[in-house]
Amino acid sequence: MAGLLTAAGFALLSRTVREPDPTLDETVAQAFLIARKPKRSAV
Repeated sequence: MAGLLTAAGFALLSRTVREPDPTLDETVAQAFLIARKPKRSAV
């Protein structure tokens, strides 16, 4: 997903990955991305 955002021109500001917590029966990691949309160019 991060690659798709940057390929579309978004600026990736933060990427956090949280590993699964077995005490909560989680089986997959969770990812959180914060991206800024590209500025519009003045025409």
